[in-house]
Amino acid sequence: MIQQLPLTSTTSLAGKRMLVIDDDVSMREMLGYMLHHADARVDYGSHGDEGIYRLQYAIDTHKPYDLIFIAIRMPRMDGFAAIRALREKAITTPIIVMSASDPDDHLHEALMAGANAYIQKPLAVHQLSVLLTSFLLDHPCNEVECLVSTMIDDVSFRPLLKNYIANLHDVAANIISAMANHDKNMLLSICHQLRGGAASYGFPSIT
Repeated sequence: MIQQLPLTSTTSLAGKRMLVIDDDVSMREMLGYMLHHADARVDYGSHGDEGIYRLQYAIDTHKPYDLIFIAIRMPRMDGFAAIRALREKAITTPIIVMSASDPDDHLHEALMAGANAYIQKPLAVHQLSVLLTSFLLDHPCNEVECLVSTMIDDVSFRPLLKNYIANLHDVAANIISAMANHDKNMLLSICHQLRGGAASYGFPSIT
């Protein structure tokens, strides 16, 4: 029996549109089952070319996807090539890479291609729930604390600050992937580096 996602009313997938791209029929069916039972709308692609076509069609018909799941090893066009092609088209939909390989083998390449997170096969319900909550949970504006660098008024420092903030996107993606895959060593390493640099760029509260 396939477990249902442990999502609450505040993390419901109702109204969310997902695209699952994987040449493994059983994987598409299993992931689709879990997403459907969380009230999401799910479409499928069996290779990168088909995934790109479905994404472009969804955009052209004003029914964009909220999240994309994509495998790495597929015929005709693999996951890395498909992700790069999507990003070159300026498609910014969050992308989660799925692979049976060790994260150390593909995580860096996936992020460099433009993916937002990585989850290891076989997919665990808790790991999937963490990623879905991270990317699809709507946070009320009054519950979000905005961090402002104490160095913001230093005009000469702003280019460095801009680059640091831009790189935080990859840091956040790495943290999400480490949490989803229960990789404590990776998570500790990321947090150690983050603490070491944040204060220097005017974000003492991060440490």
